[in-house]
Amino acid sequence: MQNFKEQYIQGIKTPILLPEGFKAEDVKDGKIEYVDENGEKRYDEPLFVHGKNKIFLNQFRSFFSNDSVIVLLFSPANNLFLHRRSSKKKWAPGKIDLASIAGQRRAIFANGCFDNEKIENTALREISEETGVPLERLSQALLYKLGTHINPHTKEHQTIFAYHLDVTLKELNENLKKSSFDEVEQWFEQDYKQTMEEYFGDAVEKYAGGAEMRPVNFISDMKIKKKLDAFFKNCGNGK
Repeated sequence: MQNFKEQYIQGIKTPILLPEGFKAEDVKDGKIEYVDENGEKRYDEPLFVHGKNKIFLNQFRSFFSNDSVIVLLFSPANNLFLHRRSSKKKWAPGKIDLASIAGQRRAIFANGCFDNEKIENTALREISEETGVPLERLSQALLYKLGTHINPHTKEHQTIFAYHLDVTLKELNENLKKSSFDEVEQWFEQDYKQTMEEYFGDAVEKYAGGAEMRPVNFISDMKIKKKLDAFFKNCGNGK
């Protein structure tokens, strides 16, 4: 078990939680510059501890409760855009990921301290990064909040959204070929009702986590599922 202690970088007010033997030195392009226990200089993305004015490095997020987003993407035909996880992934390689988009809320550095990224901005940024669709083509007005969920395995406080993405499946996969984002093997489009029947039925093993993960997954939160059903029923307009 690693012991973490608060450290400060000169001129920066926000405390940084680092393991013993690590030393924070500077902030470069929004990332923490630090020296690890072997004396190697490294950089990593800072994240906030949920509900606290303290940050930690992304590589240590299994030790802390942090904020993240999940976005369910709907296609112009009102199907789900889902992806198959890369065969290189350590967990559930090649499985279907029920979360179209998932990512961490960033700590943004400005004026001598860190601040939490607006959660809606996190969702739009992650959509852009994982699909290759430029951020300027996305609209916060189309982002529909379904609820919040705590994953007991990862300790993440997840904010769940639905978004109607006006792109073709062909464009998504063409963007994937041009991208350095290597966590997705392939995008595909699938009927929403079929997806729900499979996930809550015997075909659940097609999906990352399978039946073992299902009871604690965000989609098993009936408040979230009810809002997602309503989003689908209203053709993705969130009304």
